[in-house]
This record gives sequence, C-alpha cells and structure tokens, in this order.
Amino acid sequence: MKLKHIVYLLSLCCALALVTTLPSCTKTSYDYEKMPYKNIESFKLKGYANDSLNAVVRNGEIIVYWTGETTAPATIRPVIAVSAGASITPASGVEVAFSDTTIYAVKAEDGSIQVYRLKPVLHVPIPRVYAISPNTLHLITDPVVSITGEYFLSRDTSDVKVYAQRVSDGFEFDLNVDYTAISNTSITARIPLSNKQADTGLHKIWVKIGDRASESKQVQIRMPLLWASGVTKLSFKEAGEPVAPGDSVTIQLKDIYNGDVLKWYRNAFTRIQILSVGSYSFSTTQFVVRDDYSIRFKTPDQPMDNAPWAINLYYNGAYYSEEQFQVLLPANQWPSFAIK
Repeated sequence: MKLKHIVYLLSLCCALALVTTLPSCTKTSYDYEKMPYKNIESFKLKGYANDSLNAVVRNGEIIVYWTGETTAPATIRPVIAVSAGASITPASGVEVAFSDTTIYAVKAEDGSIQVYRLKPVLHVPIPRVYAISPNTLHLITDPVVSITGEYFLSRDTSDVKVYAQRVSDGFEFDLNVDYTAISNTSITARIPLSNKQADTGLHKIWVKIGDRASESKQVQIRMPLLWASGVTKLSFKEAGEPVAPGDSVTIQLKDIYNGDVLKWYRNAFTRIQILSVGSYSFSTTQFVVRDDYSIRFKTPDQPMDNAPWAINLYYNGAYYSEEQFQVLLPANQWPSFAIK
C-alpha cells in the first residue's frame, strides 16, 4: 500500500507539472483598447434664451453667440457633454469666466488631450433686409434672388439661411444660398429645383442667422418660362415623312428638366400656327395634348401655298395673358407637307 501511495503521488506531481508548462487553451485574454475620442459633443447654458443657449464647437473654439436683449454674465455654469470615456476640465457645471480666457481640456481614454477655448460673441445684431431683387421669380427657369441688407456676417457664413413662405397656405421651404458669394450686405439664393411642393403666388422671404431672423419682404413666384433659352425643345414625330392634306401630325415637346416645366402648360395651349414663306399657311385651335406633352392636330384639307419655315405655339403664360413660343425648323425637320 505504501508503494502504491508513492506511485500515486509521483503521478499527480507529474500531471501538475505538465499542466503548468502547457499554454492555456480554454481562456483568452484581450487587451482593452482605450479610445482616442476627445470631442465636446454639446455645450449648453441653461436658463437663457427662454430655454438654453447652445454653443457652436468648431476648430478648437466654443463659440457662444450672445444676443443684445440681456447683459452678458460675468460667469457661466455650462452643461457639457464629451465623448464616451473622456473627461473634461473644468468639469460640466463648474462656474467659469464668460470670456476668452477660459480654457477647457478634454482628456481621452488613451490619455491624449484636446484643448478648447471659450469664445463669447456678444451683442449679435438682427440681420436687416432692405430689398430683394427681382421681386418676381419664376420656378426653375428664373429662380435666383439677390438680397441686400446688412449684418449678414455677424456669425459664421454656415449659419446663414434664407427661407420662403407661401402666403396662401403658410408652406415654408429653404432657398439654396450661394455661400461663396455672401458679404455683410448681400446674399444670393435660389429656389431649389428639387422642391416638388413649390407653387406660384405671393411669398415672403427672410434671412435667418442662427436664432436671429430679419423682417420679411414679399415677392411673386410664377410658373416657369416656357420660352426661356434652351429649356423647351420642339420637333415633329413625322419629320421627313410624307403627309397628305387632312392627315394628323404630332408635335413633340420636351424640356431639359424632365417635364417639370411643361407640366405647368398641359392645359395652357390655345392655338397652333404654321408659317410658310410670305403667308400664314395654317392656324388651328383643334388639337389634343397628351400625357407626354405631345400635341396632336389635323393638317389642312388643302395643300399649303409654300413650304413651312416656323411654328408658333400660343398659350396662357405666367402673366395670365396669351404668349407665343416660336420655333424655326430646318427643312429636314418638317413633315413633307403637300405644296401647291
């Protein structure tokens, strides 16, 4: 029994020695990667501007725009949020001087530090709009306005917005601002082409910079101009084909905005006139406008006096009167009408 006991103890020691010398295959350890993020996500001053005043954090600066209605405080207690795992000094809620001498340091988990300087911008003026030109715009074809006034650069240019509101129903939309052309006294903006809800009628336009809005000016927005240069293309479906007197032909209309111009004129056309050398060869008010904006009409029962050279489309235009859209076509783009 004693020998068996000794053998057992030796076996147990050998087994323990073997286990301690082999790498573990049941447990894996991972090093925790510490995050490098050290951003100020939000910086708020509670109890101001009816609710809270939000700073703009940009390029190492904490920019607080202070309006002129109330006196700026000597100190503030901002509520600050930073990247997950990061810490900030001075901490959120700690009283600091409301001046550019206040410096914040955000320390990331990995130990790296980003420094931010407080930048109060005091007594931000309300932007003023003196004039908007032109005071009549056209959707798509003539949508650009020039706004003159002052205090347009009281904040960063990215804070400049231009809005429009339709007077009839209060519908509001943004105008696209040309940020490369802003000055302290002028802004160029346009009605966006993609605005499918835009409509005609009287509109108010105003400038807003941050939370400071100007008074509005009124403009008229009208339907697109059918005859604007290069916008609308006209052709005959039967170009080059023989057409007997009394046959019907089709005018094909296309605009370069995928029909966004022509849709305003579906029910606006009033008559068609074909001109030939020295005379008006043909005029009709009998035609059909199809869903694709093509116009189908019947030609005269008698041969034309001379070869055609131009076509006039008459329609009720943007100014509520009959307008004319004339297109001159070369001979090879006309149907081959019968000529006397």
